[in-house]
Amino acid sequence: MTSQIHRPAIDALLTPTVAGAFLRDAWPGEVFATHNAPTQLPEFLRNDALCNYGELIQMYGGRVAFTNSNVSAVMTPADPQSVPNLPQMGLTVFLEDVTACIPGAEPFVRQLEVDLGLSHNSIAMSAWISPGDNGVACHYDPYDTFSIHLAGAKTWELAKVEEVRFPTTMQYSPGHAPNPELYPQMAEGFPHWEGKTFQTVEMRPGSVMYFPRGTWHRTRASSPSIALTLVLKPPNAMELLLGQLRLLLLQDADWREPLYGAWGDAPASAHEKVSRLLDRLPATVRGLTVEHLLSSALSAEQQLLQMGPETRFQRKPHIVVAEGQAADIAPEASQWVELHQITETGDREFVNRLEIPRLLVDVIEHISQASGPLSTKTLGDAFPQVPPAYLGRLLELCVRAGLLDLLEFPALRSE
Repeated sequence: MTSQIHRPAIDALLTPTVAGAFLRDAWPGEVFATHNAPTQLPEFLRNDALCNYGELIQMYGGRVAFTNSNVSAVMTPADPQSVPNLPQMGLTVFLEDVTACIPGAEPFVRQLEVDLGLSHNSIAMSAWISPGDNGVACHYDPYDTFSIHLAGAKTWELAKVEEVRFPTTMQYSPGHAPNPELYPQMAEGFPHWEGKTFQTVEMRPGSVMYFPRGTWHRTRASSPSIALTLVLKPPNAMELLLGQLRLLLLQDADWREPLYGAWGDAPASAHEKVSRLLDRLPATVRGLTVEHLLSSALSAEQQLLQMGPETRFQRKPHIVVAEGQAADIAPEASQWVELHQITETGDREFVNRLEIPRLLVDVIEHISQASGPLSTKTLGDAFPQVPPAYLGRLLELCVRAGLLDLLEFPALRSE
């Protein structure tokens, strides 16, 4: 018997049967659309307020922009006083991130990240409101998108950007100034949608469509419409590598040293220094692992759940441990310890308190005196009589309580 895959968010959005087809045939690289009744959408999307621009704006408190597809693809930040009247002025309105203001949206998008195997906080929900005979002009986005249609009717036209795969950084529309980071992505020059064969998708209430990053698209509403979009921005390998590499190099004084004289009359010594550093760089990069890169995209909570013997922690230098005043504690009972913060004036302020087994009182004292990184392994070497599971749980409690920081990068290997 085949076990059923647990994917509650994507199943609720598309229905289980359609979700299976989507994941098998389209995700993540192909356009996919399904048209169900609005009553088949997840329950939190059946809120009548989401189909009313005035009520939606009252719920929302974030950034708003507008565009006019009859003129250009440019998004213009909106003056808060003008926001209620924008659709009446014939403009398409964009609410950048409605995730926090729609009840039920936050747990749904977090679960969708799990269902699709994406990193934490890589999905956000936006809203688009278009009057009749308006929408957005042709452009492509550097992120994957689900469009969930709630009210009115809208026509989408979509075509793949053939000239560049997996574009990143910013959206692009021909004829508009590109972001500087787009230039290295456009080895053959900037793409254009002219001459492309577009696929047409008619969206009505209950319709859900997915399209990948790097898809030309333009829209036009035939009646006042409201749609929510799920914007998927999981990091790429380059972003994770650059983040981890920077944290590695920050551990090396030679990389931190300014390049004195490099742009003066005698730059030879600085050039030699950079040459030596570049020669050493491959060995430094080899210190990174797949696990380092992938775990760096996890939340601290997720990293704690996955921590192992080599996971490293660092005591926060402004937090100290002091025994709490617990009365009538029996020898076999737990011990309370207090965490104090040293203020700029040298005073101590209460921060938190921990209840730990008496077995771990000496361990937490050791942690409070540590000046360098700690791990379950190094603590185990120092306290071989304490079970590793106890030590791991203590480190986890110390992070949650604010005594330790979890180090999200590896140590620099000595040559």
